[in-house]
Amino acid sequence: PTYNLFITGLADEYKEFLGKPVEDYADSYVSTLLYSASPIAGDAMVAINIWMEVTHSLHSAYEACKSSILSADRSVDGRQLVEPQVAARFIDEAAAYWIGDGQSTGSSSKGHLLYALTEIISEEYGERSNSQSTINTRIIDLLQQAKNHIAISRSCTSSTDSHLKLRNIIDEIIPLMAVPLLRSLLHAMKQNDAERVKLYAIAVLPLFAKCNPSTYLELKNDLIDNTLLSTEKNYVYSRIITLYDCLGIDCHLIGKLIGDDFAYKCEDGSKVKSLAGYRYVAEQDVVSSAAKIDTEIRLLEIYINNGMEHFSDDIETLFGLAYERYRFGNGNLNGEGSLSRLAKDVRRDIVPSFPQFRRYFKNDENYADKLIVDAFEAGGIFNKATANYRKRVILFTSKYMVTHMAILQKLYNAVKSCKDGNVDEGITNLDIAAAYYTGSFEGTEDGGSFDGSLNFFLARRMCIYFDTCSQSNNALINERMISLFYSAQGELDTKVSRTKYDIRVINILQHCFSMIDVPCTTGMCSSRENSQTD
Repeated sequence: PTYNLFITGLADEYKEFLGKPVEDYADSYVSTLLYSASPIAGDAMVAINIWMEVTHSLHSAYEACKSSILSADRSVDGRQLVEPQVAARFIDEAAAYWIGDGQSTGSSSKGHLLYALTEIISEEYGERSNSQSTINTRIIDLLQQAKNHIAISRSCTSSTDSHLKLRNIIDEIIPLMAVPLLRSLLHAMKQNDAERVKLYAIAVLPLFAKCNPSTYLELKNDLIDNTLLSTEKNYVYSRIITLYDCLGIDCHLIGKLIGDDFAYKCEDGSKVKSLAGYRYVAEQDVVSSAAKIDTEIRLLEIYINNGMEHFSDDIETLFGLAYERYRFGNGNLNGEGSLSRLAKDVRRDIVPSFPQFRRYFKNDENYADKLIVDAFEAGGIFNKATANYRKRVILFTSKYMVTHMAILQKLYNAVKSCKDGNVDEGITNLDIAAAYYTGSFEGTEDGGSFDGSLNFFLARRMCIYFDTCSQSNNALINERMISLFYSAQGELDTKVSRTKYDIRVINILQHCFSMIDVPCTTGMCSSRENSQTD
């Protein structure tokens, strides 16, 4: 999965990097440095080649664990290993590639690989040189947790979700592995070291390819394609910071570079409780997690696109990778776990219109999930469909059908919470509905951005065709929805008599129910008109 982010993040319009196939990006870049006798060639091998090998070993451990039951002579990645050894051996490999040979604990001078790099750059961020860095301590602890889990679960055979618990550990390790690379990038920017800026930008920025598209492309242009140190460093720094939350890191984890000349101070954008200008009040982790549903959908798109554009001989493997992400997610979609669980949530019965959808789809209550699964597996009506058509069905259904019912469910849950007198639960349901409506790519500013992919963005795109844009170039329906969210939030937070309180909240949310269909309806009309003119 991590390698796929780099393929997407580094490819140009010709599917190349440095004039060669992007699939060989590491070899292309390092070879260029070696041919020019660059003194940073060794650093590049460590930060790019070895770093990716660590992630490959971690993902291989997960794949071996997921297989659960292996025969005694099973070959994994070309190595003949008996069942109990497979996943654990890959964890050991990851540790070996990270630490290397001859490394002393906490030493920045005795060692050559990523452990040593982490110790060296940690000193630039104020950590003591006579003790092991915080990042290395956490990574090694998580590697040990991974091995312990494999042992306790008998190579992930003790339960059906043992492999998912291992993946959660791996998903925690990889962002930590990015920290020394990000620190090194910022340090190189401080030193105006153009060569190392490009090196560490290549090594770490593609991890953000799943995040806000325009911000990532802007950083790629400035730091990889052109290495424009003439660009205002404070601005570049501020743009990097906005992507931290998407990767699951923050300013505290990165730390402060000693003696840096960045006037812009690191303040986590994730601390701002806003979605496209809507200031929510529920617990931030819950709402932010729900808003990242667009990141999950973006990952599906990345995996499938790579199968179509870069690995056409193995395209079904990439569909399989995307399908697994759809089924299991990141384990943190507001407790829903995954897009699949959201599409099959049994609590949707609270929505009065849900039976109508169920009847339309031949009494299949999991209608959206069935469409998506059939498209992934090329089954049912998609048995002869092209890969591109299957991809379009998966993405459209995820963006607009799954989220549509999820928004309605949360709004009706807010009504129920209101009637039950549970104000906090009502506010949480309301704010999660707003998160599903806007997504995370819209950012925090009023009116959002042009990077969204969910209903908020669809409404903004369609208002041009239906002459329903506001003077601020937002969709009138979006402004109305945000206004209604605020009105409901205010009523939920107001201490008035229970009867009046119930009626006012319900009346406001009833307006939301009627508004929520507008973006999809206008989008459908536009698509139909376009198809008739093609």
